[in-house]
Amino acid sequence: MQLSNIFTVATLVTAITATYVSFDPGYDDTSRSLRDVSCSDGLNGLITKYHWETQGQISRFPYIGGVQGTTWNSTLCGACYKLEYADRSIHVLGIDAVYNGGLNIGL
Repeated sequence: MQLSNIFTVATLVTAITATYVSFDPGYDDTSRSLRDVSCSDGLNGLITKYHWETQGQISRFPYIGGVQGTTWNSTLCGACYKLEYADRSIHVLGIDAVYNGGLNIGL
C-alpha cells in the first residue's frame, strides 16, 4: 500500500511542469519586422517558410513570443506551445529567442 502511494506521488510530481513567463510589449506590435526576431530568415525562418514580413501577418498573432532554446534558423522556429495557468490556457507560436529559461510573450 505504501509503495503504491509513493508511485502515485512520483507520477504527479513528474507530470507538473513549471516555467518562467515574462512579457515584452514588442510582441504586441503588428508592424514589427520579423527581421528583428531570431526566427527571421534562414531555412527555418518564418520569412523564408511563410513569406511573413511583420508580426501582424503571423496567423497566431498576438499569441507569439520568445521561447527558451529557439535561436536563428532553429527547427523550433514556428513551434506551438501551450501555456497553462490555473484553469486558463493559450497557445503561443515561438518566433524569438529567450534566455531566462521560459517564455517571453506580449501582453
